[in-house]
Amino acid sequence: MKFLKLAGLSFFVSLSFAGIANAQSAAKPVSFPANLKWSPMTLVGFNTGNMEMPHASRAEISLARSIWDKEIESTGPGIKPNTKSPSFILLKAFSAGNEQFVFSIFDSGFSNGCIPPANGRGIEDMYSICPMRVTQMNTTQSASQDFPEYCHLYPEPAEKPGEINQSQIAFDANTMTAYFRTIQYGKHVAACDRTLRIQ
Repeated sequence: MKFLKLAGLSFFVSLSFAGIANAQSAAKPVSFPANLKWSPMTLVGFNTGNMEMPHASRAEISLARSIWDKEIESTGPGIKPNTKSPSFILLKAFSAGNEQFVFSIFDSGFSNGCIPPANGRGIEDMYSICPMRVTQMNTTQSASQDFPEYCHLYPEPAEKPGEINQSQIAFDANTMTAYFRTIQYGKHVAACDRTLRIQ
Protein backbone atom coordinates (compact mmCIF):
# COMPACT_ATOMS: atom_id res chain seq x y z
CA MET A 1 0.00 0.00 0.00
CA LYS A 2 1.36 3.41 -0.91
CA PHE A 3 1.08 6.14 1.68
CA LEU A 4 0.96 9.79 0.70
CA LYS A 5 2.00 12.73 2.83
CA LEU A 6 -1.08 14.91 2.83
CA ALA A 7 -1.73 18.30 4.31
CA GLY A 8 -5.01 16.96 5.65
CA LEU A 9 -7.40 14.12 5.23
CA SER A 10 -11.15 13.87 5.73
CA PHE A 11 -13.20 10.68 5.90
CA PHE A 12 -16.92 10.10 5.74
CA VAL A 13 -17.80 6.77 7.32
CA SER A 14 -20.93 4.68 7.25
CA LEU A 15 -21.07 2.20 10.12
CA SER A 16 -23.68 -0.46 10.77
CA PHE A 17 -23.76 -3.83 12.47
CA ALA A 18 -24.98 -5.40 9.26
CA GLY A 19 -21.70 -4.35 7.66
CA ILE A 20 -19.40 -1.39 7.26
CA ALA A 21 -19.29 -0.01 3.75
CA ASN A 22 -19.02 2.99 1.48
CA ALA A 23 -16.22 4.85 3.23
CA GLN A 24 -15.12 7.70 1.01
CA SER A 25 -12.09 9.88 1.53
CA ALA A 26 -11.07 13.26 0.16
CA ALA A 27 -7.63 14.78 0.62
CA LYS A 28 -7.75 18.45 1.53
CA PRO A 29 -6.45 20.79 4.21
CA VAL A 30 -8.34 20.38 7.47
CA SER A 31 -9.98 23.35 9.15
CA PHE A 32 -10.89 22.60 12.75
CA PRO A 33 -13.97 24.23 14.31
CA ALA A 34 -13.35 26.65 17.13
CA ASN A 35 -13.74 25.58 20.76
CA LEU A 36 -12.98 21.89 20.25
CA LYS A 37 -12.12 20.06 23.47
CA TRP A 38 -8.91 18.22 22.71
CA SER A 39 -7.84 15.19 24.73
CA PRO A 40 -4.68 13.09 24.47
CA MET A 41 -5.23 9.57 23.21
CA THR A 42 -4.34 6.99 25.85
CA LEU A 43 -1.32 4.81 25.18
CA VAL A 44 -1.76 1.12 26.01
CA GLY A 45 1.21 -1.22 25.73
CA PHE A 46 1.44 -4.99 25.47
CA ASN A 47 4.55 -7.16 25.83
CA THR A 48 6.53 -4.09 26.89
CA GLY A 49 8.68 -5.86 29.47
CA ASN A 50 10.29 -3.43 31.91
CA MET A 51 9.53 -0.39 29.76
CA GLU A 52 7.98 2.41 31.77
CA MET A 53 4.53 3.17 30.36
CA PRO A 54 2.04 5.99 30.98
CA HIS A 55 -0.96 5.05 33.11
CA ALA A 56 -3.86 3.24 31.42
CA SER A 57 -6.91 1.94 33.23
CA ARG A 58 -7.89 -1.73 33.29
CA ALA A 59 -10.91 -0.86 31.17
CA GLU A 60 -8.71 0.80 28.53
CA ILE A 61 -6.29 -2.13 28.51
CA SER A 62 -9.18 -4.59 28.12
CA LEU A 63 -10.73 -2.49 25.36
CA ALA A 64 -7.46 -2.28 23.43
CA ARG A 65 -6.98 -6.03 23.75
CA SER A 66 -10.51 -6.79 22.53
CA ILE A 67 -10.07 -4.64 19.42
CA TRP A 68 -6.47 -5.53 18.50
CA ASP A 69 -6.00 -9.01 19.96
CA LYS A 70 -5.10 -10.62 16.63
CA GLU A 71 -2.46 -8.00 15.87
CA ILE A 72 -1.03 -8.13 19.40
CA GLU A 73 -0.58 -11.88 19.12
CA SER A 74 0.86 -11.64 15.60
CA THR A 75 3.90 -9.48 16.33
CA GLY A 76 7.35 -10.93 15.83
CA PRO A 77 9.52 -12.46 18.55
CA GLY A 78 10.87 -10.23 21.28
CA ILE A 79 14.46 -9.77 22.34
CA LYS A 80 14.22 -12.33 25.13
CA PRO A 81 13.30 -15.99 24.46
CA ASN A 82 9.59 -16.84 24.43
CA THR A 83 8.49 -13.21 24.25
CA LYS A 84 6.74 -11.12 21.63
CA SER A 85 7.65 -7.72 20.26
CA PRO A 86 5.90 -4.87 22.07
CA SER A 87 2.69 -3.34 20.76
CA PHE A 88 1.61 0.25 21.34
CA ILE A 89 -2.02 1.24 20.92
CA LEU A 90 -3.41 4.76 21.09
CA LEU A 91 -7.13 4.88 21.81
CA LYS A 92 -10.03 6.98 22.97
CA ALA A 93 -13.67 6.02 23.42
CA PHE A 94 -16.77 8.22 23.17
CA SER A 95 -20.44 7.50 23.82
CA ALA A 96 -23.25 8.56 21.53
CA GLY A 97 -26.74 7.46 22.46
CA ASN A 98 -26.67 3.78 23.36
CA GLU A 99 -23.47 3.12 21.45
CA GLN A 100 -19.78 3.56 22.04
CA PHE A 101 -17.29 4.56 19.36
CA VAL A 102 -13.65 3.67 19.92
CA PHE A 103 -10.90 5.28 17.85
CA SER A 104 -7.59 3.41 18.06
CA ILE A 105 -4.23 3.18 16.29
CA PHE A 106 -1.94 0.14 16.53
CA ASP A 107 1.83 0.29 16.10
CA SER A 108 4.56 -2.29 16.55
CA GLY A 109 7.99 -2.81 15.13
CA PHE A 110 6.50 -5.57 12.99
CA SER A 111 3.03 -4.13 12.37
CA ASN A 112 1.65 -4.29 8.85
CA GLY A 113 0.54 -1.08 7.21
CA CYS A 114 2.65 1.29 9.32
CA ILE A 115 5.39 3.57 8.06
CA PRO A 116 7.91 4.18 10.87
CA PRO A 117 9.52 7.58 11.33
CA ALA A 118 12.66 8.23 9.33
CA ASN A 119 15.97 7.64 11.03
CA GLY A 120 19.12 9.65 10.56
CA ARG A 121 20.89 12.92 11.15
CA GLY A 122 18.61 15.93 11.07
CA ILE A 123 15.39 13.89 11.30
CA GLU A 124 13.02 15.37 13.88
CA ASP A 125 9.64 13.74 13.27
CA MET A 126 8.93 10.92 15.74
CA TYR A 127 5.52 9.72 14.60
CA SER A 128 4.62 6.65 12.58
CA ILE A 129 1.87 6.63 9.93
CA CYS A 130 -0.56 3.79 10.67
CA PRO A 131 -4.15 2.71 10.05
CA MET A 132 -6.74 3.99 12.51
CA ARG A 133 -9.56 1.64 13.51
CA VAL A 134 -13.07 2.84 14.28
CA THR A 135 -15.06 0.37 16.38
CA GLN A 136 -18.77 0.77 16.98
CA MET A 137 -20.03 -1.12 20.03
CA ASN A 138 -23.22 -1.71 21.95
CA THR A 139 -24.10 -4.26 24.64
CA THR A 140 -24.32 -7.18 22.20
CA GLN A 141 -22.39 -6.39 19.01
CA SER A 142 -19.38 -4.60 17.58
CA ALA A 143 -18.15 -3.66 14.12
CA SER A 144 -14.86 -2.14 12.99
CA GLN A 145 -13.32 -0.48 9.98
CA ASP A 146 -9.75 0.68 9.35
CA PHE A 147 -8.63 3.94 7.71
CA PRO A 148 -5.08 4.64 6.52
CA GLU A 149 -2.60 7.43 7.17
CA TYR A 150 -3.09 8.45 10.79
CA CYS A 151 -0.22 9.71 12.93
CA HIS A 152 0.80 7.52 15.86
CA LEU A 153 3.05 9.49 18.21
CA TYR A 154 4.44 7.80 21.29
CA PRO A 155 4.03 10.32 24.16
CA GLU A 156 7.73 10.78 24.86
CA PRO A 157 8.44 12.94 27.95
CA ALA A 158 9.12 16.54 27.04
CA GLU A 159 12.80 17.43 26.86
CA LYS A 160 11.96 21.05 27.69
CA PRO A 161 9.00 22.53 29.62
CA GLY A 162 5.95 22.80 27.38
CA GLU A 163 7.31 20.55 24.64
CA ILE A 164 4.58 17.93 24.94
CA ASN A 165 4.31 15.02 22.53
CA GLN A 166 0.76 13.77 22.04
CA SER A 167 -1.70 12.39 19.53
CA GLN A 168 -4.92 14.22 20.36
CA ILE A 169 -8.59 13.76 19.51
CA ALA A 170 -11.78 15.78 19.82
CA PHE A 171 -15.27 14.41 19.22
CA ASP A 172 -18.40 16.38 18.36
CA ALA A 173 -21.42 14.21 19.19
CA ASN A 174 -23.77 16.68 17.50
CA THR A 175 -22.20 16.16 14.09
CA MET A 176 -20.72 12.70 14.88
CA THR A 177 -17.34 13.96 13.77
CA ALA A 178 -13.94 13.07 15.22
CA TYR A 179 -10.96 15.38 14.81
CA PHE A 180 -7.33 14.33 15.14
CA ARG A 181 -4.14 16.33 15.55
CA THR A 182 -0.56 15.71 16.68
CA ILE A 183 1.49 17.89 19.00
CA GLN A 184 5.22 17.22 18.65
CA TYR A 185 7.83 19.08 20.71
CA GLY A 186 4.94 21.31 21.79
CA LYS A 187 4.10 22.31 18.22
CA HIS A 188 1.08 21.46 16.10
CA VAL A 189 1.95 19.18 13.14
CA ALA A 190 -0.47 20.21 10.40
CA ALA A 191 0.43 17.19 8.25
CA CYS A 192 -1.23 14.97 10.85
CA ASP A 193 -4.59 16.78 10.89
CA ARG A 194 -7.52 14.48 10.16
CA THR A 195 -11.31 14.50 10.42
CA LEU A 196 -13.68 11.54 10.34
CA ARG A 197 -17.46 11.78 10.21
CA ILE A 198 -19.71 8.87 11.14
CA GLN A 199 -22.93 8.68 9.14
